[in-house]
Amino acid sequence: MSETVIATRKLEKKYGERTVVRGLDLHVRPGRAYGLLGPNGAGKTTTLRLITGLIAPTAGTVSVFGEQLTPTNADRLRERIGVQTDTELYATLTARENLEVWGGFYGLRRSELRRRADEVLEMMSLSDRASSAVGSFSKGMRQKLAVGRALLPRPHLLFLDEPTAGLDPEATEDLIADLTTLMRDTELTVVICTHQLAGLDALCSDVGVLVGGALVAQGDIDELIARRWPTTTVRIDVAGDPAVAATLVPGAALTPTGIAVQAASDSDTERAIAALAAAGVRIHAAVPQRPTVQDLYFATVDDARRSSIDSGKAVA
Repeated sequence: MSETVIATRKLEKKYGERTVVRGLDLHVRPGRAYGLLGPNGAGKTTTLRLITGLIAPTAGTVSVFGEQLTPTNADRLRERIGVQTDTELYATLTARENLEVWGGFYGLRRSELRRRADEVLEMMSLSDRASSAVGSFSKGMRQKLAVGRALLPRPHLLFLDEPTAGLDPEATEDLIADLTTLMRDTELTVVICTHQLAGLDALCSDVGVLVGGALVAQGDIDELIARRWPTTTVRIDVAGDPAVAATLVPGAALTPTGIAVQAASDSDTERAIAALAAAGVRIHAAVPQRPTVQDLYFATVDDARRSSIDSGKAVA
């Protein structure tokens, strides 16, 4: 497999005078989960359709599995791609029957349909409801079955479009856990198009942020966070007067329960703790306040919007 499963170059899509995707240089590495993030209307679903060859670009190129996508090879390349874009299922059929019907659409042989359906139900933690009518399923269960449907043809690349939209926190956590297990146990590459950020830290290793159809940030999550916030705020809770503790650590800020220090490395935290201990200050806890992918997302989107205001261009 090539170094990138997906590579776009200067990808653009216009509808009349409206540019929906602009100058997109997207890179997705194999065996990783990539979160394509952005507000509603940022161009995420259009980007998905361009990459899968469902619509033609106005300009630029798309390469999938190291091969440039063209009308001639699009059907062949799509055989290696699974896509979940909705939860429309047959309510009167059972979970297994739904998968068997869709497996037939994918061209799976009858001899392997039942076995593959059972494998997918196991992957998505739905084996115990295999014989239940889908109409009795919760939204979270239907969402998991829709993801399972996209997995039927054993794709090498899986696209999930807003897979956690409308799910409650517990259902979201269950779906993320199932996807995390799937990623760990296979060589599948997953691209999640979403503005729902819950659980992404656990699943995605890479992100791209779309604002107004343009990719304003892309890369490894940890590297992007470290670049934006080179120091980590460490909250140190102490017994006694926090003001006394603050005088012992240069640059410390007061908190209701102690102090907060900016640490560029673990050694900075260790020096602060050692200074407090040497002065006889009793320490209850030292807790790093690490930025999350949600912090990164909002900071990046805010930057892009401020930049667009300064330049006189409105973005979604």
